[in-house]
Amino acid sequence: MPVTNTRPHRRLTAALRSALPSALAAEMELEPGDIAMTRPDIFWRFRGAGRGGVAVMVDGCQWHGCALHARPHATAKAQAAVHGLSPEGIFRQQQTDRRGREAMRANGIMVLAIWEHDINADLGACVRRVADALGAPLATRRTG
Repeated sequence: MPVTNTRPHRRLTAALRSALPSALAAEMELEPGDIAMTRPDIFWRFRGAGRGGVAVMVDGCQWHGCALHARPHATAKAQAAVHGLSPEGIFRQQQTDRRGREAMRANGIMVLAIWEHDINADLGACVRRVADALGAPLATRRTG
């Protein structure tokens, strides 16, 4: 089950609500339930013939084993004590991620994995990536 109240998830969700056209923002599912054996963080269902959709997985660098930011094995004991993480737990999570994403793709779902560090570095690029996958223009805001 995804943890949907993390800071990166909240930032991305708020940015998508603001940037996407209102109809797409309204169709955003934040707790879609099980879809092809896994639960995406954010999901849009395709309407009409066939099945499918766009699933967004917001992956925390530490728990999902980001190659850039996950701490090396030498600090695993300290991490386990503070965060409840272990190398074995991270490996199991990566295997679960892989199986779930493969199952979603097999069911016609486009899967976007967005890392915590990408949200922190360039939130706008993450929003554009989702908008591109949805084939949606970004909403324009009128000022004044």
